[in-house]
Amino acid sequence: MKRNFEEHIKTFLILFFCFTVLFIVQYFRIITIFGIIPNFILLFFLLFPFLQFHFLFFIFCSVLYCVFTFFYAPFWLISSIALLLPVLFIYVVKKFLTGNSFIDFLFSVACSTILFYIISFLLAHTESYQNMVAQFVSSLLKISVVELCINMVLGVVIWIFFKRVGKALR
Repeated sequence: MKRNFEEHIKTFLILFFCFTVLFIVQYFRIITIFGIIPNFILLFFLLFPFLQFHFLFFIFCSVLYCVFTFFYAPFWLISSIALLLPVLFIYVVKKFLTGNSFIDFLFSVACSTILFYIISFLLAHTESYQNMVAQFVSSLLKISVVELCINMVLGVVIWIFFKRVGKALR
């Protein structure tokens, strides 16, 4: 029992360190590709369902993320909620995907990037719905297609990294 608890603490500390690094990279816009900042936090949270992390652990980390965001980047709080909703969706539909974790992860990156933009747009434009569809389609095509491609490529890199870290933890 004690060993199991120590392993959970070790896993949590490593994930917290990785999350903090990704948060800093995204917050300070350290990595931009063609002027677009990859959504490292989305990629990080999308790993949870595919690396067999328990749903309650995801909820715990999500709450910590929202608290972290509230104190260090409060203007991201609505976006943070919009980011976590697609991951919740993936937890629900994961059992209906192909069963190949890597392929399912890449599919989830694509779907979650698009869902993130849809949810963010709806949350940001709750007060006026005039011309909303035209604005949404325009902004989605301008930004998210490139970000989708970038997230897919970086998703592969992050997947490989965390698969190796996961093996080292076991």
